Amino acid sequence: MALLSERSVYLWTGLVLALLAITFSKDLALIYLAMIVLDYILYKEFQPQVIVNQVPGNSGKAAMIAAGAYVAFMVIAIITMTVLQFGAVQKNPTESFFRAQWQSGANPLNPIFQDNPLFIMISYGLVIPILETRLTGRFLSVLSNMFRIDINDFRNWKLWAIIILISIAAVIFHLQAKGVTDNVALTLTFVFWIITCVTIAITKELESSIELHIINNSVTVAKNVLHLF
Repeated sequence: MALLSERSVYLWTGLVLALLAITFSKDLALIYLAMIVLDYILYKEFQPQVIVNQVPGNSGKAAMIAAGAYVAFMVIAIITMTVLQFGAVQKNPTESFFRAQWQSGANPLNPIFQDNPLFIMISYGLVIPILETRLTGRFLSVLSNMFRIDINDFRNWKLWAIIILISIAAVIFHLQAKGVTDNVALTLTFVFWIITCVTIAITKELESSIELHIINNSVTVAKNVLHLF
């Protein structure tokens, strides 16, 4: 997947973020630009265990894993929201996740592009999932190396501690940097990042987890922003 290769992603996501700064939110674009810089530093300095496409010719299997992980997320999300009794919202988890992924960043500086379906899908359905998932993988890899943990040794409590820590950090990011305050959205964010980290740990690459995030955000945007179904 050349589009998601370690080198090319820095160029094209940077270009799209420049457009995002003009049409949606300068502050949001700067946050993700900083994410690119941090991602690059971690990639160059710490020799991560996982990269995007670590197993050549594995794209079909990676896509199947991503689809399975998405189904697992939806099931767990519905169960979690039912147990926590979040009311009617529990019937539509994508609506709650939409609050975390879309509304917090939709502050356009130029209304001309505000409702452009292609730009919305590229920004929130492709670029942001790639950047957030890559950085998640970097942290998981760096922390695992730091504490000398096998990244898919699920019997090691330290691995689970790292996964939970990263998931909490994702919630804090959405709370502080993106201004999300909805408890349902934040709960689903935590669940989603747990599944993302577990997917990375199982596959030892980022391809499946990136595709998982792309599927989730694309479905969310298609349903709650573009109203395609």
